[in-house]
Amino acid sequence: MFYPQKSRQKKRFSLPSQPKCIKCKKSAYPIESVKIDDITYHKRCFRCKHCNVKLTMRSMAKIHSDAYCKSHTRA
Repeated sequence: MFYPQKSRQKKRFSLPSQPKCIKCKKSAYPIESVKIDDITYHKRCFRCKHCNVKLTMRSMAKIHSDAYCKSHTRA
């Protein structure tokens, strides 16, 4: 008798996809990232768009989905 062979394909393990940093486009894991309104940044990439100073949650202001320091948001 003929018995069909079962396919023995290996199941590959894959991690769930991580959000990407908006600046560098690399995976940003929760411990190394900052998230503002569904926009993810690495802590090292979270900088003012105008002067490139490193931002914190207290020192930033968001204008049209761009992060700025407080001194560059004043008119």
